[in-house]
Amino acid sequence: MIVSLTSVKANVNSLTQPTSVEHFQAEAKENTITLTWEITGTDSTEEVVINITSLEGTVVYETTAKGYSSTLALDGKMEAGIYMAQISVGNVQKTKRVVVR
Repeated sequence: MIVSLTSVKANVNSLTQPTSVEHFQAEAKENTITLTWEITGTDSTEEVVINITSLEGTVVYETTAKGYSSTLALDGKMEAGIYMAQISVGNVQKTKRVVVR
């Protein structure tokens, strides 16, 4: 049996944090949905994808943004109902349920 061992030195300072969504909030007041998010472990140029879908799976709103944190208000564009708001950064996703009355 032949076994090969390899030694590798890693520079801990050069390792990047994994991307994570630290905060994602979706609120509805009347027919306005407000989304707020904060992302860590990514640079400010990485694309953030936001989707809002109905419970039937129909995409009713989709946009992209860049940056670590932001707030997006969809004023008067949503009919009463239950929606799923999803934020995606790289391979990380978070989803929140939103009720518009």
